Amino acid sequence: MIETNTMYNEADSEFTPAPKGTYPCHLASFESREYNGNKVFNIQFKVAEEAEKLMFMKMVSDGNGWYKQETDENGKGIEVNGKSFVGRKFFSVGVWFTPNPIKEEGWKNKTYKKWFENLGIVFKKDGDNVILGEVEESDVVGKPCLANVDVNEYENKDGELRRSMQVVSIEPWKDGTELDKSEMEDDLPF
Repeated sequence: MIETNTMYNEADSEFTPAPKGTYPCHLASFESREYNGNKVFNIQFKVAEEAEKLMFMKMVSDGNGWYKQETDENGKGIEVNGKSFVGRKFFSVGVWFTPNPIKEEGWKNKTYKKWFENLGIVFKKDGDNVILGEVEESDVVGKPCLANVDVNEYENKDGELRRSMQVVSIEPWKDGTELDKSEMEDDLPF
């Protein structure tokens, strides 16, 4: 074994599970895939430094592979400072875009329109109609928003129940500052 000076302390190295809640974020990455003539956008959000000023529920293991809110001896929920969530990334649920919906299915683009308008995208108008353009990565990376994070449960291909914390909706972050794309990139050495 090669000797090092690397120290590990269990108390200092505890993973802090993220609770449901609203986090100030920036859009960190964005990709799309085509499926049956439609597009699904998979978006990743990065928790902003402003989360340090917020309090969130403290989560602990529930003994069954997930988490529950920690409580004090009186049953009152314990909160933690949002500092441990700064820089954490959350994927969104898929956001679908249907380029050519039939007249009766125009509702299919409602979520797409709302998500991107909440990021500050302005779509053109033609009278009462909104002309939806296809949003590209360069249009949205670095944009601020308030991300609503919740548990997403799904079955994997083996039929096992899986859970993850995902952004289920976003709202405008009026005081949020847009970041340059270079500020959203990870500094990986490879």
